[in-house]
Amino acid sequence: MPDPAEKFEELLTRVQKKDNKKRPVCRVTMNLGAGIGLGVSV
Repeated sequence: MPDPAEKFEELLTRVQKKDNKKRPVCRVTMNLGAGIGLGVSV
């Protein structure tokens, strides 16, 4: 009889392989002062 934990590990590795990383669509930057900026990728 197969070990349920082993089957779960196999399923987890399959899902992780299919995970597609998305590239950022745009970058939002804010200038906080002279020479100080803050940026966030969305």
